[in-house]
Amino acid sequence: MPHPAHEHAARAKHDLGKYVAMQTRWLPEDAPAGELRAALMTDVLTTRRSDALTLSAPELWHVLRPPLAAALTAAELAPIDAAVARLAAAVAPLRDDALTLSELRALAEDARQVARELAALTRRLREP
Repeated sequence: MPHPAHEHAARAKHDLGKYVAMQTRWLPEDAPAGELRAALMTDVLTTRRSDALTLSAPELWHVLRPPLAAALTAAELAPIDAAVARLAAAVAPLRDDALTLSELRALAEDARQVARELAALTRRLREP
């Protein structure tokens, strides 16, 4: 029987983990800064989009985290929290086109890290 938080983890994996790196995952490692920035603008700044609401990855994690935090330890969420904190710190510089190519690549890796951590958490909570 899965852990009681499995459903919440699966939702976070889909809603955040899938979309936080959706565009960047299709780019080659040596993608030019402009292409990487455009992909990150979509992935990180508009992770959830609807007619009524747009949420960045950090904003979405703020919505998805509480039910997980109620059922899991801070240590279990720490890797996701750390990667999302790095994304949050980069929101303004990304919007302002103030990140170097190296910083853009690091940001893309942070986005992929969020996706990997949520997938690993979901797998772990699915197992009895």
